[in-house]
Formats: sequence, structure tokens, C-alpha cells
Amino acid sequence: MYKEYMDGGQKLAINCKGKLTLTMRGERRLRRTVQLSLHRMGFDSHRPTRIPFLNTHHRGARPAWARELRDCSVEDWKQVA
Repeated sequence: MYKEYMDGGQKLAINCKGKLTLTMRGERRLRRTVQLSLHRMGFDSHRPTRIPFLNTHHRGARPAWARELRDCSVEDWKQVA
């Protein structure tokens, strides 16, 4: 499977699922080796970043912030980085 990928074969993750846990000779590979191979092939995975919940101060300030920006024009929004 890895050789097929490197030779320009299947590039989609859906096509490679389950096949990459075995080498071309059918031997089991170590989990970390598989992870590194997948990473090099562009199949990255990660956990989403955790963000803090809004506290009471944030919840009170948010509607005021929205009202302040409600009447902004397109030109005003173009100035936002």
C-alpha cells in the first residue's frame, strides 16, 4: 500500500483505510511507524483545541459589542485584519 502510494497510486484516505496497518509482505507494523507514514503521506489528525467557556462578564459584554458593530459598512469590515 505504501509503495503504491509513493508510486502515485491512491491518494484518498478513504481508499487507504485499513490497508496501511500491514506492510507489503503482510507483516504487522508498529503503531508509531504507521502514524509517521500516514503523517508523511498527508493524513494528519489532531484533537480540536479546547477553548474556555464564556463567563458572565463575557455574556454581558457580547450583546453590547454586537450592537456596536451592527451598523458597520462593508468598507468598515475591510479595515479589519
